[in-house]
Amino acid sequence: MKLVRAKTKKDYQLLVNIDRECFPPGDVCTDVDDWKTGECYLVWVDGMLVGATALVLNKYFDWTTYEYEPAPGCMYIASTAILPTQQGLGYGRQVKEWQIKLARKRGCFMMKISTREANIAMRSLNKSVGFKVVGIIDPAYSEPTERGVDMELIL
Repeated sequence: MKLVRAKTKKDYQLLVNIDRECFPPGDVCTDVDDWKTGECYLVWVDGMLVGATALVLNKYFDWTTYEYEPAPGCMYIASTAILPTQQGLGYGRQVKEWQIKLARKRGCFMMKISTREANIAMRSLNKSVGFKVVGIIDPAYSEPTERGVDMELIL
């Protein structure tokens, strides 16, 4: 697996396309400037695009203000997306493990992530690598309206 940082307009369009394939309409980020808020990576396996991840360093997403707020030492995982045809092959776990290693390398002491309550696969994956549920956001998501689950990992 190879993660390549998004840099070009084409890279950012790939991120939008992956979002459209992986998430409900209310979760799709189509604004390139929003993608540039953090570090975005395309996930490649044997020359095939299988997913993407977006990370925001030293900030977390505040669901009450819908803004990123300063949080020194924190890595917020804004997105982890594996294309539907590639799910269940272990790529999500490899990306999670890579995210944790990167956070440690960057000197972070905490990681945070929020996910839809119904996204049991992502919640289970996060728990399997050590994330703990720290809160419920109600409501957090739209299209469809749904509660969110806040999780964190102390490194």
